[in-house]
Amino acid sequence: MTGALYVKSEDMVFEQMQGESGGSASVCQLVGPEISKTIDAGIATYDGCSIERKVSYDETIVVLGGLFRLLTGENYGRVIEAKFGDVIWLTKGTRLKYQGDKAKVFYARHPVDWRTRSEATEDDKPLNDVYHFRSTDMIYSQMQIYSGGYASTCSLVTPDISKSLGATIATFNGSSVDWTTEYDQISVALGGVMRIRTGENYSQEIDARLGDVVWLPKGTALKYEGERGIMFFVPYPVDGVCEVSRVGRSRGPRQFDKSCPMSLWQLSRAMLSFQSTMPSLGLRSFRMLVPSRGEVQRS
Repeated sequence: MTGALYVKSEDMVFEQMQGESGGSASVCQLVGPEISKTIDAGIATYDGCSIERKVSYDETIVVLGGLFRLLTGENYGRVIEAKFGDVIWLTKGTRLKYQGDKAKVFYARHPVDWRTRSEATEDDKPLNDVYHFRSTDMIYSQMQIYSGGYASTCSLVTPDISKSLGATIATFNGSSVDWTTEYDQISVALGGVMRIRTGENYSQEIDARLGDVVWLPKGTALKYEGERGIMFFVPYPVDGVCEVSRVGRSRGPRQFDKSCPMSLWQLSRAMLSFQSTMPSLGLRSFRMLVPSRGEVQRS
């Protein structure tokens, strides 16, 4: 296992994938068995192509650009169209087609060595349907920050629908949160500057911007900071976040209370600082008429 790994979007090298029906598809493999024992992750692009597969992995996806399309269900009759910031969750045994129009996505899969395992068979049934979380319907809970600033989190893939990976989007602006990862974690920046300080005396400073990817192995001590930073986090195992160190222990005190979602007034006030940069980042305004807590949005 390695320490923290930071890959800038501008430094990523893509290889062509084989697609059907013309078009193009490419992938930049970032994390695999040589780095991780749990998570496989990378960036993929899809433009005018169609890649059919019965997957032998659990997968979560966040859209970084363009229009990403996923076909599934009987005779591929269910069509999911996802835009920037939308998140998709699917499980092993799902039959699907990956498509897109100038789409760029970040993906994380489990197990890490799925390529060397047996292909999914007809007997492999998905744990549940494919979930589509729209960015405009996400509900954020405010973290308890003791050093000023603002931070919030929106839990998406939880133990209720996953036995492997989790998925969360968090925002940090002018805040500092001490943390220790009790899980392996891969993440991608969605906007602003997401700052992660780690290493001896927090001397390693990572400033992640849109499309940059950060890998953190279990046991990494760090500080989360940011300047209007927005990041998509994928931990393994899914229940690892629920088992982080509690207040009173020496490492990684829990900094937020998921049972206390922000009021709409708090959310609207907090997001004012993001409004001026949201268009340039490709973010849509957060919708104030949100579904009840715990409701899952699916296409």
